Amino acid sequence: MTEARRIAGGRIERDGFVGVSQGGWIGPLAASESDVDFVVALFGLAVNALQEDRYEVEQNLARAGWGEAEQAKGAELSAAAGVIMQSSFREGFAEFDRLRRLYRDEPWYDDIEGEFTSEMLPHPEIGLRLFGPMRDVGTSWDYEPLPVLRALDAPQFWVIAADDTEAPPGETIARIRALQAEGRPIDLAIYPGADHGMILVERHAEDEPRRVGHVPNYFRQVAAWINTGDLSFARQAGAEVAEAAETAQP
Repeated sequence: MTEARRIAGGRIERDGFVGVSQGGWIGPLAASESDVDFVVALFGLAVNALQEDRYEVEQNLARAGWGEAEQAKGAELSAAAGVIMQSSFREGFAEFDRLRRLYRDEPWYDDIEGEFTSEMLPHPEIGLRLFGPMRDVGTSWDYEPLPVLRALDAPQFWVIAADDTEAPPGETIARIRALQAEGRPIDLAIYPGADHGMILVERHAEDEPRRVGHVPNYFRQVAAWINTGDLSFARQAGAEVAEAAETAQP
């Protein structure tokens, strides 16, 4: 940001951060360490990275037709896998192996997907210990975004894909709404039928999902909000819009 301001000189009227996907964590964090006019989070998350895996596991089991009992078991596996991830593949193997042995013959087991759990399930402990650290890029698995979002004074715009399969939005939406109710300067637009990337997806019972393009006027809406705070493009596209001024509680 400092370099962009130096290069642009007086041509900049407003500046801020636009964070895409994982940038939904990084953009607000960067804004907390600088003086900016806005922050935009596009199909990001207001939960931590370990929770992302859990919500993916639960959501994909639900999409495969499994109920709350099976989803709870999948969440157990995700939590155990998370201990291994968070320890850089040094701890947690006994519990992970116990749960794999317990559940591997149940019919829902093969339908597990997630940010990392599904990739870890087929591999023995020795393989995870040897090769796991090679893929460790220092992710802050337990980073909690909520305190940063709550402390930001710069206006925020959260754009959510309601049917996001990579960043399940349920808890994020609940947290953003709670922050709005606290009076934080956050606008929210939730696009029905949109998957990760704000891509509209058609789903049919027996076919693979079909991507049909971005939500209408996606980029124009982001630019309009940055420039004027206008949310009309989102409303025209059928998004559920909640503005900060409308949602703050007295």
